[in-house]
Amino acid sequence: MEYTKEDLENFCNNIWENNLSNNNGGMGAPDLFSFYFTLNKIKPKVVIESGVWNGISTKLIRKTCPDAIIICLDPREIPYNGYRDDNINTIYYLGNKFIDFKDINLDKYNKKDILCFFDCHQNAYLRLTQCIEKGITHIFLNDNYPVNCGSHFTIEHLIHNDKRYYIVNDENKNKMINGMEIYYIFPNIYPGLIKTGEGYFECKSFLEDDENDFDIFKIEREKYRWNTYIKLKL
Repeated sequence: MEYTKEDLENFCNNIWENNLSNNNGGMGAPDLFSFYFTLNKIKPKVVIESGVWNGISTKLIRKTCPDAIIICLDPREIPYNGYRDDNINTIYYLGNKFIDFKDINLDKYNKKDILCFFDCHQNAYLRLTQCIEKGITHIFLNDNYPVNCGSHFTIEHLIHNDKRYYIVNDENKNKMINGMEIYYIFPNIYPGLIKTGEGYFECKSFLEDDENDFDIFKIEREKYRWNTYIKLKL
């Protein structure tokens, strides 16, 4: 899942537009790039978007996978100044029509064609368990917070025994870890401590600070949230 400078250039030249930065509370440029790269590599025919917020990630999915079916799930309606896709292949379950991922019926789709994108700040271990139950192998997690950080139980918490939010016994923990064929945390584009509600945290980076070819990633580097691609063995 490792990317190159050419991948960064393709994103900046063909996907990025200035209004993608109007996403306070949502994904910033480093995370949007990681998601773009995953979409472009996996090329899913169906994307489940659990957590829509202002619709910026929906716009990214549509630009990257123009023919994909997008199923958008969020208990919150998109605000008037957000993005709502008018493509007939985008299906919304928002607000009063909200359906949680665990309850949605995906039987009519080929499970190999589906990528699940979770930006809903729910227990990531339970989300992966639900994917296993549904037979889905491709997963992209935003907000895979490290130990002592974050608002919900993440896979990093599971792996490194951070039990603040949830406890998984050793048998189920090892079963989940061994069931992942790929577990890849994308690096930030530029180095720098990441500011969170619990303080500042270190992260890996792809470029050095003195490389100035990709300013949008430098400007928004603090929005990085340990994006992770998982492929389950199933």
